[in-house]
Amino acid sequence: MKPITTILFGCLIFLSSCATGRINPYLSQSPDTGSALKSDKKTEKLFAKLWSERHDGASLARFIEIAKPITRSPADSRDRWLKLARAEYLLAEFHTEPGPERLGLYLSAANRAEALLHLNPTYGELARRPRYSPEDALPALDRQDLEAAHWFAESLYRWSVESGPERELKHRRTVRSFFNQVEAMSPGYRYGAADRHFGIEFARSRDGDPEALKRSRARFESLMRNHGGYFGNVVAYARFLARPSGDEALFRKLLERVIKESPSIPAESVSEQILEQKRAKALLTPKKAP
Repeated sequence: MKPITTILFGCLIFLSSCATGRINPYLSQSPDTGSALKSDKKTEKLFAKLWSERHDGASLARFIEIAKPITRSPADSRDRWLKLARAEYLLAEFHTEPGPERLGLYLSAANRAEALLHLNPTYGELARRPRYSPEDALPALDRQDLEAAHWFAESLYRWSVESGPERELKHRRTVRSFFNQVEAMSPGYRYGAADRHFGIEFARSRDGDPEALKRSRARFESLMRNHGGYFGNVVAYARFLARPSGDEALFRKLLERVIKESPSIPAESVSEQILEQKRAKALLTPKKAP
């Protein structure tokens, strides 16, 4: 992935979103109108290898570079399109500095995930109605839409937070509605995704709600009871609740635990575990003065 191209793409998405004020589910798709290129066994084997190495930024970028011309719409390959959304999210979250490029990757991931939801014809029909928002179509979702709904909400939240308080507030209802739906469809999905989101959101609350911290703590405690082996939960607890609450000892204890433990469990998320270990190490490393 060429840096200049990525930055220009990110700027284009960011400016378009500012102009429209809402998510465009098809903005992230390739402007090419021709048929997607055909994949072969060799390419599929390479995809599998790069995906297994998604903790590495170069592998993620390479996966995106190869997958895009082969997967020009979610109908070409639902699985690969979803992995493209996740790859863009992970590249933004762990390998890209704050700025237009990172915003573009988050927004592209959200757009890709929502485009997948539009493969559900009932959802698409409802979401395209005048004055409707994505959350108005949530009753149409079924089990096969669960993962796309999660990555749409996750990516939209990261994009809106980094875009500033006004945009975060604008999309809060949508994000909350989607995480509530994910939790209703599958409690504990992705190691407590809903608990993790609301724990972070309530901890960051700018509303001056005195109960927000209590709700955040309850969500994080639920995470630790039910999914304490997932490093993303432990690191989030340290970053968003322990340190802001002034409990530096707990902050360090949580992160040191992540660094010491093996990332091999759960097996399907080894790459994400490795990435969270790297984040824990970075958080414990004092930043040098410029």
